[in-house]
Amino acid sequence: AELVILAYVMVRIIGMFTSRKLLRYGIPTLLFLSPGFALVWFRMQLDERNLLVLLSLFLLWYFAYAKTHRIRYLVGSVLIALPAIYSKETVFLLPGVFAFFHLLFSLFFHAFLHLYALFELRLSHHVGHLCPDFHSISPLYFS
Repeated sequence: AELVILAYVMVRIIGMFTSRKLLRYGIPTLLFLSPGFALVWFRMQLDERNLLVLLSLFLLWYFAYAKTHRIRYLVGSVLIALPAIYSKETVFLLPGVFAFFHLLFSLFFHAFLHLYALFELRLSHHVGHLCPDFHSISPLYFS
């Protein structure tokens, strides 16, 4: 049952980034047929199967939150990550590092957008009289 859940989650996550069916179904198929995956997945004494399913569900729910900004997806992703965090010590790093770099990159992205908008305003001040349609072709023009 875990393999089916993992396959479904992987197809959904890959489907968020591409609509090509070959990529959506080919990447999980290649992963499942690789010898390393089969060795880890079908050994009974390893608990990485549960961690892989939980962390992939965490990513699916977090991407759903990033797309819709509904609080239930954020709460669901945290609730899914909690059992994975407490089952193995090193897994604590994955959601923490993921959240840290997401915060860091989002701050840099917003700072970049503000700098770009400031540059565009200065550019539109100097170029506006040369090209009257500058504001209609500019990508960040806020009316």
